[in-house]
Amino acid sequence: VAWVAPGVCLATPSSFSEFAIYGEQSVDIDRHEVFGGPIGSAGNVVVNSSEISGVYSGGNVLVNGVSNDINGDIVAMGTVYVTPNHDILGSVHSSAPAGTLVGAEVVGPQSSSITGDVIANGDVDLENVTTLGGSVYSDGDLDAALNGTIGQDARANGSFIIGTNAAVAGDLVYGTTLTLGPGASVAGSTSQGATVVSPTTFTGISLPTPAIFSGGSGVVDEAGTSLADPLAPGTYGTLEAEDIFLTGGTYVFSAIDIAKNADLYLDLS
Repeated sequence: VAWVAPGVCLATPSSFSEFAIYGEQSVDIDRHEVFGGPIGSAGNVVVNSSEISGVYSGGNVLVNGVSNDINGDIVAMGTVYVTPNHDILGSVHSSAPAGTLVGAEVVGPQSSSITGDVIANGDVDLENVTTLGGSVYSDGDLDAALNGTIGQDARANGSFIIGTNAAVAGDLVYGTTLTLGPGASVAGSTSQGATVVSPTTFTGISLPTPAIFSGGSGVVDEAGTSLADPLAPGTYGTLEAEDIFLTGGTYVFSAIDIAKNADLYLDLS
């Protein structure tokens, strides 16, 4: 009889209006961006050195760059790969049937943290995680080579490796083999058995049919000078302005190419 993981199903957005950014095919966030809502895509999502409120992906998720704060959950139908120096203030769920979930083959300081649970249909590697606040459940192999603590239970249906000085604050259940490194500890019970693992899923959302339009020609390198003097609504070529001032109305651009650190000002009165 397999042990069933407790109810850890996460709430996922059901409408594109709940996202700060949503891309049907994929989303790639460049460096030093701050978003007040989650990022989502039916495809892959890449986050580089930014602060966002969760990631929901129908594909793979890569959290990369110098430093990211994910102030929410990561839910992916594919693998989730988190490089060092990032904090995830939530849980990580992966439905990928095989592959690494967190941080394999990464050279760098072990300083990432996850405050919630890690639940994966595939393998889990916690090499670059110093602190896991919740539990970890893997339907594959689990490598807990972290130099820190798993805050609750740890269960894997495959092999289970606990690294040097790593600690499990709850119970430990392994499927095939168990390897404990020097100084490793388990506060609760240790046993061999099976676990039913059911990560939260996200397959994407339906988007409204986009309007068909044609942009103009030329380059817009100055989009107004202030909210009192905004760019007038209309049809334009490529938008390349550094500071953009817009007012109520419809704007059509043939392309938008905005450098990082650009500011967008909207007069919604």
